[in-house]
Amino acid sequence: MNKKLILIADDEIDNVILLQKRLKASGFDTIEAYDGNETIEKIFQHNPDLILLDIMMPGKDGYEVLQILRNNEKTKDIPVIMLTARAEIPDKVKGLELGAEDYVTKPFDYNELLARINSHLQSKKEVEEKIKLEKLAALSTMMEGVAHEVRNPLVVIGGFTKKLLSMTPEDDPRRPYLEMIQKEAKRLDKMIQDIYEFKIITLNINEKVSINKCLEEIIDSYTEICKNNNINIVKELSKEDVMIDMDKKLFSRAIKNIINNSIEAMPDGGELRISTDITDNKLFIYIKDTGIGIEEQDLKYIFDPFFTSKMEGTGLGLTQALKIIQGHKGTLAITSKKNFGTTAIISFNLS
Repeated sequence: MNKKLILIADDEIDNVILLQKRLKASGFDTIEAYDGNETIEKIFQHNPDLILLDIMMPGKDGYEVLQILRNNEKTKDIPVIMLTARAEIPDKVKGLELGAEDYVTKPFDYNELLARINSHLQSKKEVEEKIKLEKLAALSTMMEGVAHEVRNPLVVIGGFTKKLLSMTPEDDPRRPYLEMIQKEAKRLDKMIQDIYEFKIITLNINEKVSINKCLEEIIDSYTEICKNNNINIVKELSKEDVMIDMDKKLFSRAIKNIINNSIEAMPDGGELRISTDITDNKLFIYIKDTGIGIEEQDLKYIFDPFFTSKMEGTGLGLTQALKIIQGHKGTLAITSKKNFGTTAIISFNLS
């Protein structure tokens, strides 16, 4: 399970050390900054999930740091809790007007601060999921319209290309161009089929599925493919198996879409690690590869229909996987580092 990263920005070293120890004991990762300029540098370098921001700091004060964050597209949505010994109402109002989510006055009760941190992290997650769902719905509608408009002329292109190929000798210098047109027409036709299939995905959740057994069946089906591609499969399934109400066929398709991406990301071989973990009444499924990874600027687009960095494929695999996982009331997240591999993290609440 990925730990949330919290940036502690405060020029008082004792406060930073105390917060660092308490937050790590509560399951968070932390980074620290001791002045305004270092804070800005650390934010852009590490992209934390939440910032605890002191107002009175050297270099740039908390207000200046906050203003810079909110004016930058990359950092404008990071939750910020202001920390200060100044309890005057105008100071609080200024911080909130600049876009801080919350305001805590020193000395503070750690349990109260922890509750606020968890609340803002949960709110951020809910907003991100809502945006993702709305975006997916809008793109789905657009895809259907595009597919409808493209299908008829595509049939004409494919049909006439096939006829021209039947009339063209094998040694004709124009034949490779016709074959290229036919190949691309078939690829577009496959894309349109995938679009219609994506649109009509309907979950039929009518059976309890053993997650371990389901994953083992999927892994077994990839044994030969991975062997042929010099990919070592590592299986680390939790000893504690769980049964979940789901559509096994569609869930398997989602997992296979992710695995297919992993295999394609390792053209020279590598390791595919599939593991499960049960923590805090949640099931986590990890699919990790040692492939080429994804550029940081591309990560926010990976669930968009048709987004792909591959020469082949429709770019609908992860979009489809996300829709299926969300249909089962689960979440799907992707972490990646260029040249170091990618990890897909699927989670389900077990309560």
